[in-house]
Amino acid sequence: MCQRVLGRHTGLSWPYVIASLEVPEALSGPCDLNGLDSDTQLRMIDRMLALIREFADAGDVSSR
Repeated sequence: MCQRVLGRHTGLSWPYVIASLEVPEALSGPCDLNGLDSDTQLRMIDRMLALIREFADAGDVSSR
């Protein structure tokens, strides 16, 4: 996921990698993801679901 989102590997956990799409400072180190406003959290969830769909679709293509 890090390679897909950031174009590189990182030691950060995936919630911070996804958060960085909406809150770039999440890459600087731990931040309070629960403290983000609900609109930002919903955008992060949408991004995560889109990444999961892309991953699932790529798996469907490679299994054919």
